Order: sequence, then structure tokens, then C-alpha cells
Amino acid sequence: MRRALAAFGVVLLVCLFLGMGAYTGGLYGAHRGYQAAEARYSAPRAKQGYPQQIDRDRAGLPDPVESIASNPDPEDGTEREKRDLAAQEAMVVWSFWTLAVAVFGFFVTTLATGLLYWQIKLTRKAVEDTGRATLAMQEANALSRETRDKQLRAYVTVLIGDAVYQDEHLRFAARPTLFNVGSTPASNVRWRIAADILPAPLTPDVKLRLPQEVRGGSVLGQQQSGKMIMQVPNRVQPHEIARTRLGIGQSLYVWGVVTYEDIFKRTHRTTFFQQLFWDPTGPIDLSGTFPGNVQGFYMPKHNRQS
Repeated sequence: MRRALAAFGVVLLVCLFLGMGAYTGGLYGAHRGYQAAEARYSAPRAKQGYPQQIDRDRAGLPDPVESIASNPDPEDGTEREKRDLAAQEAMVVWSFWTLAVAVFGFFVTTLATGLLYWQIKLTRKAVEDTGRATLAMQEANALSRETRDKQLRAYVTVLIGDAVYQDEHLRFAARPTLFNVGSTPASNVRWRIAADILPAPLTPDVKLRLPQEVRGGSVLGQQQSGKMIMQVPNRVQPHEIARTRLGIGQSLYVWGVVTYEDIFKRTHRTTFFQQLFWDPTGPIDLSGTFPGNVQGFYMPKHNRQS
């Protein structure tokens, strides 16, 4: 675009100089032509009493410019008339070239305006493309940061651990396992936990309540585990111990919520709800006791992570 405007300026200057040359040449050329023609075909005329000095104050032009633009002073009236006619013809030529330059300038200006409009459209499209590319880059960076955070953050889950069954000295108690499956430590690991003997299978009218007490507050390293423990509030009847351990009619349940912070100081939350029972590994004696391994179920709709 700059080159086109510069070329237009050069062409305009050339046309201006050509027009001025045509005008000045017309003035001088007409004077010589008429002077020669009069020498061949006309008889000498008597000199008229014109003044020798001509008023050269034309439109207030400076004297040096007037001396360049004007011919020598005419010798008589006939020469003055010829000069006037030559000046008129030169003005016609100058007007023609002025009009030509104006028309040419109009077309060049129109072309330049079209090119400028086209360049503006291309620039706008480039800006829009740049904006879309910038937005896509920002989204990619955000996705990269999110992926990085997910890969580097801690993930604390609650696994089925072991349990204690009731005897002469102890009540039923659950010991679920905290496990950090993430790549970085989890700090300020705290939990609220509850346990109780509830119907098995669980009825819909059971309400799960948590105590206000918050436990924990330590750090759990990556790929490390820890234990929580909670006793049931009440003892069961001695004859109910065996079926409670086997999960027949009633069973031991444990539930709660765990909160912790990752290395980015973001707080996360894990909820859990488990049913525990003992899988017998030997005979059951008359007192209802038997050896067995603790097993369990993750209850639906209650085990979530954030």
C-alpha cells in the first residue's frame, strides 16, 4: 500500500511538471511562431504608442516568478494580441492536463481506497484468527494446567480395613483405611466418622448422622495409608454377636467424610459408607465365636471424591 501511494505521488509530480512545461512552452512557442508568420505574409505595421513597460503584478506573484512565467515585453498591439491568444491556448492545454491528472488521480484514489479496504478486511481477519488462536492457546494452557494439577495432586480414598467384634471388654468397632493414591502428599487430613449396628440389608428409612468432632490433621504421604477407628455407641445382646458378625439381619456399618489439602492448597473431600462382616475361616463354636476375615461392601451413592 505504501509503495502504491508513493508511485501515485511520483506520477502526480511528473504530470504537474509536464503541465507547467506545456504552459510555459505554449507562451514562448506561440510568440515565435506568430512572429515568423508575420515576417513572411504580413506587411510591416506602424508602431503604436504602447508603453514599453508592462504591469507584471499578476495576482501578487513575486518578481522572480513573474520574470520566469512572462515573455519579453511586446513591441506592438498585434504582438500583444498574439500573446493573449497563445496564453489562452496554453491555458486550454493546461486545463486539459489538469483534468487528465484529476481523472487519473480519481481512479488511483479509488483503487487505493479499494486496496486499503481489502487490506483492512485482511487485517481484521488476521486479528480474528489471532484472537481465535490466542483463545485456543489459552484453553490448551488451561487444560495443560488442569491435567498437570490432576496428575500431581493427592487423592485420598477410604478402603475397607478391619474391625473389632464385641466381647467381654470391647464393643463392635470399625477401622477403615485411609490411602493416598496420588503422586504428592496430602496435608491437613481430617475426618468425621461414625459407626453403628444397622439392619442388613439396609432399609431406606435409616438416617446417617455424623458427630461434630473432627479428628486427624496430619500429613499423609503419597502411596501411604493410615487408620481411622470408631466404636458403635451401644453393645448388642450376646446372642446377636454371631449373626452381627455374619451380617444376618443386622451388620456393622461405618461412614464419614474426609477432607484434605493438596500441594496447590486446594481442599478436597471424600465421603465413604461401608458395610462390614466376617467371613468364617473355621467352625463356629457353641458360644457363637469363630475365626474369620473382615470383608465389606461399599454402599452405593455414598462413596464420592472431589
